Amino acid sequence: MYEPAGIARTIEEIFEKCGHDTRLARRGPSVWEVRNGSANIFLSYYEPNGLIAGDAILCDLPRPISSLCNVPAPPKLRDGNAQFQCAGPEIVLSLVIFDRYLTLETRMKLFRYLFEKADYFDNVLVEQFGAGWKERD
Repeated sequence: MYEPAGIARTIEEIFEKCGHDTRLARRGPSVWEVRNGSANIFLSYYEPNGLIAGDAILCDLPRPISSLCNVPAPPKLRDGNAQFQCAGPEIVLSLVIFDRYLTLETRMKLFRYLFEKADYFDNVLVEQFGAGWKERD
């Protein structure tokens, strides 16, 4: 049975503290998928450069796209940034953390923020700005 170590273990401890079952979230030794409300959040850890990336694919772009001009940007956190981006036809909420700054105590709020805001912003984008819901597996 696989037992995570190092940064992967810290990430899984954060998931557990946020109420997510790591056995269901783990997609590989350094890749996870978490469902929170209506949002799916994908996290990956690339050890060679120490990058931990979290992406929540929120919804499909609205038609017309001009309605996005009024979407409020996610607030910046003192310890990191989350940002919206367009990836093809989708709107994604992304968060990047370097492993040297990852500790259970200090980074849990970043993961919680991504989980909670992904679920919040997909609703806002669909209900207030005409974006399309993502089909979930």
